Amino acid sequence: MDAQKTGTYLAMLRKTRGMTQQEVADQLGVSNKTVSKWESGGGFPDITVLPALAELYGVTADDILAGERVKRGQPENGGPTEVQKYLNRRDEFRFRLGAALSMVCAMAAVWYRGDWTLCPLLMAASLLAVWVGWSSGGYRLAPRLRLLLPMGAALLYAAVYRFGNFRWLGNLLWKEEMYDQPYFEVFQILKERGMWSLWLLLLPVLYGVLRLLLKRYGEREPLLPRPYFGITLAGWCASAGLCVLRWCLEVPKWQAYMALNSFSRERKRALLLYAHMDLDGAAKGILWATGILLVLAWLWKNARRPLAEPQK
Repeated sequence: MDAQKTGTYLAMLRKTRGMTQQEVADQLGVSNKTVSKWESGGGFPDITVLPALAELYGVTADDILAGERVKRGQPENGGPTEVQKYLNRRDEFRFRLGAALSMVCAMAAVWYRGDWTLCPLLMAASLLAVWVGWSSGGYRLAPRLRLLLPMGAALLYAAVYRFGNFRWLGNLLWKEEMYDQPYFEVFQILKERGMWSLWLLLLPVLYGVLRLLLKRYGEREPLLPRPYFGITLAGWCASAGLCVLRWCLEVPKWQAYMALNSFSRERKRALLLYAHMDLDGAAKGILWATGILLVLAWLWKNARRPLAEPQK
C-alpha cells in the first residue's frame, strides 16, 4: 500500500463529486486537517472511518487502500484483501510497540529489583504493555511467544529476587540464627546463589508452559528453532551444572568461613567474600550477554518478517 497513491486517489474522488475538504470532513465527523492529511499522503484513513468514506465516494475500502479500482471478486491467488493487509500492518505495529515497551519495563524491573515499590510497578507495566499490544485476531502464537520468551525470563528473575525469601538457607547450615559479621556476609552469598538457582529451575517450567500453550491452540511449530534451542539448552545445562557443583563444593568452605572471627584474619575473610561475589557476577554476566545476543540475532534475522502473521 502506498499512502501517496491513496491520497491522490482520494483527492480525485472528492473533486469528481464536487465536494470540498470541509464538506467531506463534516460528512465523516472529522476535521478538514485530517482530510487534508489523507489526500497529501500523510497517512491512511482510520479503519473506523474507512467504511463511511468508501460509501461517501461510492467505492470500496479496498479501492481506497489500493489507490485505484481493484477487480471485484476473490483476491488474486487467494491472498488477503487491501483491508486485511491494512489491519495486519496496524496489528503488526501495535504488537511490535507493545513488545518493545514490555521488554524495556522488564529489564528495568530487573535493574530495580531491590526496590519494593518500583520493581512491582515495572513488572505490572511490562505485562500491561503485552496486553495492550496483543491483537485479538487469529494470529499464530509461536512468533509472538518467541519474542516474549526473554521478557518472561526477565520478569521471572525480578519476581524471584523481589518476592523470594531465602532465610531458610542459613538455617540449613546453622542451627540458630547468628548476628555476627561473618554470618551476614555468608547469608548474602547464600541469598544470591539461592535466587540464581531457583530462577534456573523455573526457566524450564516457563518454557514448558509456553510450549503447552502452543499445543493447546493446535500449533506444531517449535517455540524455539533448532539452533537457538540447542544453544539455549547448552547454556542452561552448563549453568545448572555449575550451580550444583558449587553448592556441593562450597558449603563446607562456608561453614569453615564462619570460624574466621579474628581481627587478624579480617582481610582474608574479605578476600574470600569478594572472590565469591566476583565469580558469581562474571557467570551471570556471561549468561545474560549470551541471551541478549541470541535475541538480537533472531530479531536481525526476522527484521523484515511479520511477527503478527495470521494463521493460514
